[in-house]
Amino acid sequence: MWVGKWIEELIVYFEKHGTDTMKLMMEAGIEIPNIEGDGDRDERIKEANEMLKIIFKNFEGKVKKFEKKVRNNKQAKERADNYQKKSEELFSAMQKIL
Repeated sequence: MWVGKWIEELIVYFEKHGTDTMKLMMEAGIEIPNIEGDGDRDERIKEANEMLKIIFKNFEGKVKKFEKKVRNNKQAKERADNYQKKSEELFSAMQKIL
Protein backbone atom coordinates (compact mmCIF):
# COMPACT_ATOMS: atom_id res chain seq x y z
CA MET A 1 0.00 0.00 0.00
CA TRP A 2 1.26 3.47 -0.83
CA VAL A 3 2.20 5.26 2.40
CA GLY A 4 0.57 8.45 1.22
CA LYS A 5 -2.78 6.77 1.81
CA TRP A 6 -1.92 6.22 5.48
CA ILE A 7 -0.77 9.82 5.82
CA GLU A 8 -3.95 11.16 4.30
CA GLU A 9 -6.04 8.86 6.53
CA LEU A 10 -4.26 10.23 9.60
CA ILE A 11 -4.76 13.83 8.50
CA VAL A 12 -8.45 13.22 7.75
CA TYR A 13 -8.83 11.59 11.18
CA PHE A 14 -7.26 14.60 12.94
CA GLU A 15 -9.29 17.08 10.95
CA LYS A 16 -12.51 15.16 11.53
CA HIS A 17 -12.08 14.73 15.28
CA GLY A 18 -9.99 17.78 16.08
CA THR A 19 -12.92 20.17 15.76
CA ASP A 20 -14.99 18.15 18.24
CA THR A 21 -12.09 18.15 20.68
CA MET A 22 -11.60 21.90 20.40
CA LYS A 23 -15.34 22.47 20.75
CA LEU A 24 -15.45 20.38 23.93
CA MET A 25 -12.48 22.24 25.39
CA MET A 26 -13.97 25.64 24.54
CA GLU A 27 -17.40 24.74 25.92
CA ALA A 28 -15.88 23.48 29.16
CA GLY A 29 -13.66 26.54 29.41
CA ILE A 30 -16.67 28.83 29.09
CA GLU A 31 -19.11 26.78 31.13
CA ILE A 32 -17.01 25.66 34.10
CA PRO A 33 -16.13 29.11 35.50
CA ASN A 34 -19.83 30.01 35.46
CA ILE A 35 -20.94 27.02 37.56
CA GLU A 36 -21.72 28.29 41.03
CA GLY A 37 -21.49 25.21 43.25
CA ASP A 38 -17.99 23.83 43.85
CA GLY A 39 -19.28 20.24 43.77
CA ASP A 40 -21.10 20.87 40.50
CA ARG A 41 -18.00 22.52 39.03
CA ASP A 42 -15.79 19.62 40.13
CA GLU A 43 -18.21 17.12 38.60
CA ARG A 44 -18.26 19.00 35.27
CA ILE A 45 -14.46 19.18 35.24
CA LYS A 46 -14.33 15.43 35.89
CA GLU A 47 -16.76 14.75 33.02
CA ALA A 48 -14.79 16.93 30.60
CA ASN A 49 -11.53 15.27 31.66
CA GLU A 50 -12.93 11.80 31.06
CA MET A 51 -14.14 12.71 27.58
CA LEU A 52 -10.82 14.31 26.69
CA LYS A 53 -8.88 11.30 27.97
CA ILE A 54 -10.81 9.06 25.58
CA ILE A 55 -10.28 11.44 22.66
CA PHE A 56 -6.55 11.81 23.31
CA LYS A 57 -6.12 8.06 23.81
CA ASN A 58 -7.76 7.48 20.43
CA PHE A 59 -5.47 10.09 18.84
CA GLU A 60 -2.45 8.44 20.44
CA GLY A 61 -3.46 5.01 19.15
CA LYS A 62 -3.98 6.31 15.63
CA VAL A 63 -0.60 8.06 15.67
CA LYS A 64 1.24 4.98 16.96
CA LYS A 65 -0.34 2.81 14.28
CA PHE A 66 0.64 5.38 11.66
CA GLU A 67 4.22 5.64 12.93
CA LYS A 68 4.73 1.89 12.69
CA LYS A 69 3.58 1.86 9.08
CA VAL A 70 5.66 4.77 7.83
CA ARG A 71 8.63 4.87 10.20
CA ASN A 72 11.31 4.34 7.53
CA ASN A 73 9.67 6.06 4.59
CA LYS A 74 11.17 9.42 3.60
CA GLN A 75 8.14 10.51 1.58
CA ALA A 76 5.79 9.79 4.48
CA LYS A 77 8.01 11.68 6.93
CA GLU A 78 8.18 14.71 4.66
CA ARG A 79 4.38 14.80 4.25
CA ALA A 80 3.80 14.39 7.98
CA ASP A 81 6.40 17.07 8.79
CA ASN A 82 4.77 19.46 6.31
CA TYR A 83 1.34 18.91 7.90
CA GLN A 84 2.79 19.38 11.38
CA LYS A 85 4.46 22.64 10.32
CA LYS A 86 1.16 23.97 8.98
CA SER A 87 -0.57 22.95 12.21
CA GLU A 88 2.06 24.72 14.30
CA GLU A 89 1.62 27.87 12.22
CA LEU A 90 -2.13 27.74 12.81
CA PHE A 91 -1.72 27.25 16.58
CA SER A 92 0.78 30.11 16.69
CA ALA A 93 -1.66 32.40 14.89
CA MET A 94 -4.45 31.36 17.27
CA GLN A 95 -2.28 32.16 20.31
CA LYS A 96 -1.68 35.66 18.96
CA ILE A 97 -5.43 36.17 18.65
CA LEU A 98 -6.11 34.91 22.16
